[in-house]
Amino acid sequence: MKTYSHHSAIVFFVCFVAVLSKVAAMPHCKDAASCCEQFGIQCPKPGDTCSTGGGFLPPPLLPCGLDLTCVIKDFGNPSVDNPNKGVCKEVDGVPPTCSRGFCSSKGARAICSVPDGISKIAFCGSWATRTDGFPGPDCGFVCPQLCLPDGPFGSDGMQYCSSCILASASCASNFRIYGPVPMPH
Repeated sequence: MKTYSHHSAIVFFVCFVAVLSKVAAMPHCKDAASCCEQFGIQCPKPGDTCSTGGGFLPPPLLPCGLDLTCVIKDFGNPSVDNPNKGVCKEVDGVPPTCSRGFCSSKGARAICSVPDGISKIAFCGSWATRTDGFPGPDCGFVCPQLCLPDGPFGSDGMQYCSSCILASASCASNFRIYGPVPMPH
């Protein structure tokens, strides 16, 4: 009996040392971006899913790393531990600030810098329709009439109508539904 116990202890010790040596040989990095930069593993590619800020519980944040930027497609909600979700893209320099003028002229797929005081890059359509409690476009305009009879028309050929009662909602949905169209003055 003692021989069996002694033999088991030796086998356990050898296995324990083997596991420790494998763990010590593995690269240690704090997140996917640093693993990619330091060791060339877990490297996100353009088009891969990413997430930024706003979350404290799983799923973990998925940064892009290297020369890619996480462009936000869906603003999360930090109060319910829901991070912003996006896609890794190559972005040259700092994009223009998200604004009603820029986004309405460039369209929902244009990339802009979110003016939150926090460094974030997003698609115009995501910024225009965000519901995370931060400001989206300034949509408090006065509507001259319910529907402009001769336009403007969206990129899909549909006529854009604004509503005085739902000015904020119509401004936000303009980016989602119609793409680049002029905003009412």
